[in-house]
Amino acid sequence: MEEMIFDFEEFRGLMAKYGYTNESLSQALEISHIYVSEYRNGKRQPNINIVNKMIQLFHLENYNILFK
Repeated sequence: MEEMIFDFEEFRGLMAKYGYTNESLSQALEISHIYVSEYRNGKRQPNINIVNKMIQLFHLENYNILFK
């Protein structure tokens, strides 16, 4: 099975498109702003619960756009 890698560049683009800062997105996702920063820099991958919240916040149809 192929490993899916979180696409931090796409994530940064979605944050910019929807006007989220690390702080505002961390509040919306109910996580630390440090985690958001690590997602943005490709140092951490979000778990499925966070991915599901991102799908809702960014109005995505599924998770594929968030992964390479």
